[in-house]
Amino acid sequence: NGRIRQTGSGREVYARPATREVVDFLGIRNLFAVNMIQSSARETTFWCGELKKEFVLPAAISPHQSPAAGTGRTIGIRPENAVISKPEAAVHWGDNFLDGTVEGVFMKGASHTVLVRPAGSSRVIEVEVADCSFKKFNPVKGMKITILLRAEHFFLLGK
Repeated sequence: NGRIRQTGSGREVYARPATREVVDFLGIRNLFAVNMIQSSARETTFWCGELKKEFVLPAAISPHQSPAAGTGRTIGIRPENAVISKPEAAVHWGDNFLDGTVEGVFMKGASHTVLVRPAGSSRVIEVEVADCSFKKFNPVKGMKITILLRAEHFFLLGK
């Protein structure tokens, strides 16, 4: 309809889309309904019922709003920012790990899209894996894997 949905540099809009319309335009599918549990100056904790997981994210994951406790919102992460991880990987602040099962693998030239269903969830998370990493992990359908969703790569959508 020709209406501007978000302004900013291309990189900023790509990394931190502000609305569902922008997310849809960019083709991002890793979106999750969450409720804000608590917030401090450093971090905000969300509960995601879809993934049965608590996420700890930087308090300022989006310059567009600061949610109040109990507020329902949507968080998202781009497929290239989700990472297949070794279970014994060192844990740092903001590392959000999910164990799951590979549901499908699709080659996209120099990368692959790996569809992962987190344990206990009906949702599927898209993980874009560079060819060199794909060869290292060699994920196949039915394989149990761990994915890492780093806090700094999430974005929070507006109301």
